[in-house]
Amino acid sequence: MPGVNYKTLTYYNLQMPKVSVCIPTYNQIEHLRRTLESVLIQTYKNYELIITDDSTTPLVKDLTDQFDFDGRLKYYHNNIPLGSPQNWNHCISMASGDFIKIIHHDDWFTDSNSLEEYVQYLVNNPNIDLAFSTSHVLLADGENWDHTTTDEQLDVIKTNPAILFIGNTIGGPSAIIFRNKIELRFDTKLKWLVDIDFYINNISKYKSLGYIKSALITTFAAVGRISDSCIDNKQIEVFEYFYLYEKLIYEYPSTDKSILNKCLGQLLTICSKYNITKISDIRACGFDGRIQFLFRLYMFLNRTIGSDRISHYSKKLIINLS
Repeated sequence: MPGVNYKTLTYYNLQMPKVSVCIPTYNQIEHLRRTLESVLIQTYKNYELIITDDSTTPLVKDLTDQFDFDGRLKYYHNNIPLGSPQNWNHCISMASGDFIKIIHHDDWFTDSNSLEEYVQYLVNNPNIDLAFSTSHVLLADGENWDHTTTDEQLDVIKTNPAILFIGNTIGGPSAIIFRNKIELRFDTKLKWLVDIDFYINNISKYKSLGYIKSALITTFAAVGRISDSCIDNKQIEVFEYFYLYEKLIYEYPSTDKSILNKCLGQLLTICSKYNITKISDIRACGFDGRIQFLFRLYMFLNRTIGSDRISHYSKKLIINLS
């Protein structure tokens, strides 16, 4: 870290805020070992490491016993597995730090000073409650890329966080750090859009968002991630997009109409993807909330006319009417 004498680094850390590094785990140690190793080598030492374990075997506990975190490690085993994201919330609830840094059990800090940079950013920007960094994404086939955000995208997210409904330009939860506030929790009804909902909720509530351009976290696209079960899953996608869209309409009434129209277009795309033509199709996916008249009109048009070309024009018509 520039400008810091490493002989006094421990003293320096103790004068800085305490950060809770939260790792919710479940039956996986192959990549977790790398995660723990990345925590162990961090130059920033004023942290606690919290692991809440949903595992049905002692593998995670046995692995943590191989590490010495100088008393910073707090391990909790859930006798009844909580699932995701309940286990994420449980991990956060055990945190006593000023800041919370979530890391999924198959992601890791990119460099030894990553945690230092995360903490320093919030220290230098006291008006920001939630910040994220660039993520280095490593694919199973060896290819990799950086998940970045442009200044223009960041400005839009700050003023209209609902734009994240169209696409997640922030990245996964491992990319974020936030101040420890009791209201900051993940919606337990969601899996696929759970991070997007979390970001929209908190940016809307606290009116702040920070971005660190350094790739401080590495995300590994491993087989068996929770998100794998959500990809192209009609039940999950239809329910979660309708559920979150309803929240945008009724919980965030100040959202710019042009952004809501884009969100509506995204929802109609999901309907088209899964050939949703009846209200019963939506109900069958578990959504029991309000279905607006415009959706009913869209479904009527697709059910009665039914071609892809008409579907395209009917989507444009619905958005123009909204």
